Amino acid sequence: MKKFSLIFLISFLIYILAIFAVPYMTARIWADVIALLFILACCYQLLYIIFLRKRDSVSLGRSISRYFLYLFSAVITVILIYYGNNFINGFTPTNFFGQEIGEKVYGFEAVIKDEWAHLFAIPLVFISFLYQIIYYIFYRKQKNKSI
Repeated sequence: MKKFSLIFLISFLIYILAIFAVPYMTARIWADVIALLFILACCYQLLYIIFLRKRDSVSLGRSISRYFLYLFSAVITVILIYYGNNFINGFTPTNFFGQEIGEKVYGFEAVIKDEWAHLFAIPLVFISFLYQIIYYIFYRKQKNKSI
């Protein structure tokens, strides 16, 4: 992996930090720094897709497909961190308005009872894994043709 491609890959790590800093964006200086880093990372990713990919000999289609591959990997990482947090720190069931409707549960029971997260997480994980499988199959075939 060449220099600009490696920086492009590393720039997606800020997505994970930004998602967890969103609740504190107006209250803490570190959240503002994370927001600035997120904006800079997005600008670099756009700059890479448009200009810097040429220096690493990467086609436009490949750079866009890598963007989605790395984006989906960051999404899966956030989901795993969220479920791990529920597993360790517990989950309190709430209704639509945020009122507690049960006692705090821990472990696998906490992961199972977080039904609102399942509405978003399960489809995102499915789409992410499907895209990653398609990406690796497509570029494996393309790599074998070039050899």
